[in-house]
Amino acid sequence: MPEQVASQLGSTRFLRLRGVPFQAELHEVVDFLSEFSIPQESVVFGRRPDGRITGEAYVMFRSIEEAEHALNSLQNREIQGRYIELFRSTEEDFHRMSGLKATAPQTAEMGKEYLVMKIKQIQRSGQEAKDAWYRYCESTRTGNHDPARHTPESLKAFIEAYERGEAPEQAAQKVVQLSPILRLRGVPFQATVDDVVQFLTEFGIDQSRVRMSLREGRPTGEAYVQFSSVQDAESALQTKQRQEIIGRYIELFRSCQEDFDKSSGSGFSAGGMQGAWSQNAVPPPVMALTNAPAPGSKEELVAAVKKIQRNYEDGKTKWEEYCGVLRTGNRDPARHTPQALKMFLEAFEKGEIPTEPIYGKVLRLRGVPFQSELSDVVSFLADYSIDEKSIVMGRGADGKKTGEAYVIMPSVEIAEKALEDKQKQEIHGRYIELFRASLDDWDESKVHHEAFMRMHGYTADAINKEALVAEVKHIQRSSEDGRAKWEQFCDVLRTANRDPLRHTSDTLRAFAQGFKNGEDLNAVATMLGKDSPVVRMRGVPFQAGVEDILSFLSDYSIREHDITFMKRPDGRHMGEAIVVFPNAQLAQKALDEKQRHEIQGRYIELFRSSHGELEECRTMTHMPSAPRNAGKESAGVVASGCSLCMYARIVLEVA
Repeated sequence: MPEQVASQLGSTRFLRLRGVPFQAELHEVVDFLSEFSIPQESVVFGRRPDGRITGEAYVMFRSIEEAEHALNSLQNREIQGRYIELFRSTEEDFHRMSGLKATAPQTAEMGKEYLVMKIKQIQRSGQEAKDAWYRYCESTRTGNHDPARHTPESLKAFIEAYERGEAPEQAAQKVVQLSPILRLRGVPFQATVDDVVQFLTEFGIDQSRVRMSLREGRPTGEAYVQFSSVQDAESALQTKQRQEIIGRYIELFRSCQEDFDKSSGSGFSAGGMQGAWSQNAVPPPVMALTNAPAPGSKEELVAAVKKIQRNYEDGKTKWEEYCGVLRTGNRDPARHTPQALKMFLEAFEKGEIPTEPIYGKVLRLRGVPFQSELSDVVSFLADYSIDEKSIVMGRGADGKKTGEAYVIMPSVEIAEKALEDKQKQEIHGRYIELFRASLDDWDESKVHHEAFMRMHGYTADAINKEALVAEVKHIQRSSEDGRAKWEQFCDVLRTANRDPLRHTSDTLRAFAQGFKNGEDLNAVATMLGKDSPVVRMRGVPFQAGVEDILSFLSDYSIREHDITFMKRPDGRHMGEAIVVFPNAQLAQKALDEKQRHEIQGRYIELFRSSHGELEECRTMTHMPSAPRNAGKESAGVVASGCSLCMYARIVLEVA
C-alpha cells in the first residue's frame, strides 16, 4: 500500500543530490547517507557530456520508503560545509549518469582543458590542496601558478601525484629535466634580441634561438630562449638569476617547447626584431602634426599617444603630468577629447608639456552613491544654481549606474569654483570627487541614459525602482542584521528570490520603509503576499505547453489566458510560467498543495508572484499590457526577472 501511494505521488527509489562540492568523493556521499547503508556502487556523480562534474549525485535506494525518508530527513544537511538539496529522480537519469561515468576521461586520456579544470577543482578544495599546487609550481621553477600555462604532461604529473598522496616536489622532478627552453621575465621593453644574446653570451646563444614576446605589437617583458642542451639551460637557470639587462633584474624560469613554438607565431618577434624597434635605430616620428594635416580620427590620436607612452622613456611620465594638469581624473587617452590629445602631441614633439588646462563648463562627479537621485546632485551643488536638466547620471553601455554624474555648470568660472570648493564633500555619506569633463562625456552618458529610459517606456517608475534596488542593497551591505532581515523577508514572501532586481517596486518600498521604521518585517511580508492571486511556477519543462499547465492546475479553475510563459529575449523558454488564479485563496491553496508535483516527470516549485511582476516583465519586453481575460493570445512571453533582457536590449539600442 505505501508503495502504491508513493507511486501516485510520482515517487521512486532514485534521488538526486544538488550542491555536492566538486571535490567531494563517493565515500563522502555514502557517509552523508550513512543511516541508509548505501553502497558506493549505488552512487554516481552527475556529469556533463564532456565528462565534467555538475555538482550533483544520483543515488539508488533499496526501496521507495527509504528514498522518501531521506528526501524528508536530509534536506539542507552538509557535505564539506555545503548545503545539500535532495530531489526525486528516475532510474533513467541514474543509468544515464552511470554511462557518462564509464566514458569520462581517465587521467591518461584527459585533454588539457579537462586537466586545467581538474587542477582548479583541487585548488578550490582547501588551502592544503592549493599549497600543494603552489609547491609543485615552485619546484618546477616555471614561474607560473596558472594551470593553463603548464603543459599537459606537467598537469598530469601533479594530478597523479596528488591522487596517490605523493609530495608535489617529487612529482615536479619528473618534468623538470625534459626541456632546454627557458623563459626570461623582466626584459626591458626597449631591449632587443641582441641584448638577450649578450646576456647569455657564455652559452653560445645566437639570434635564431631567441623569441621576444609581443602582444598586439607591444613588448610583454618576456623572452623565450632555446639552449643547445638541458644542461646549459639548467646552468643558466642557476647562474643568471637577478642579473641585469639594461639595468633591469632578469628572472629565469623553466619553460617548454610548446611555449617556444607558440612564440614563433605572429605574437612574437624573432631574431632581428622585425616589426619592433632596434636599439640603435632612430625612433620613428610620433606624428608630423606641425607639417601635415591633423589626423582624421580620434582613434589615430589615441594610438599616437599610446605609442609615445610605450616607446619613449619619459613618454608615460609626461602624459601623466599632462593628465594632472587637465584634472580629468583619467589617464586613458581614449577618455580624452581630440583637442586634448592634439595639444599633448604638438607639445611633446616640441619637447614641451602644456601647463594650461582645457577649461569648460562640464564637471564629472565621482563616487555618487547608486541610490542617489538627480535631486541629490542638485542639493550638493545648491550654491551654483544648477537644475536637474543640466545633470545626467553616468551609465555604462549595459545600462548600469557607474557611480558618476556629469553636470553642465552655468559658466566656466562657476565650474572652476565648484571644482575647488566641493572636493571631498558628501552625498549620502560618500565623499565626492570632482573633475573637469567635456560635452562629449556628457553626451555619451546621456545616450546610455536615454537607452535605459527607452527600455522602460520613459516611465519614472523605472528610475524609482532602480533607486529602491540600490537602497535595499545598501541595507544589506550596511550590516549583518540588514542582510539577515532582507533574506528573512524574502523567505516569508515565498518568492524564491533574494535578488532585489527580481522584486517589484512595491515590495522593495515596503521593505525599505519597514526597515527604517523598525516595523515587524515578517508581518509586512505576510501582508504583501496574502492578497496576491499570482503564482510563479519554476521547473516547467521547455517542451511543456498551456495544456500541461491547465492539467497540472485542473483543480483551481485556471483558464488558458491566465497562463504566461517566461522566455529569454531570444525567445527560448526559461522553464518558468506565471499563472493568475481566480482569487488569492486558490493561489495559496495551490502553493500548499502542488509543491514538488510533476509535469512531464519534472518537479515543479511554486512561489508567490504579483500583477506588478507580470506587468513589469511585459513592459521590459515591450509587450502591450493585456487585460487579464483577454483571450488565448495573452498567454504570451515575458523575460525572467526582466533584468536579463533589460541590459541586453540596452546594449543593442546603444549600438
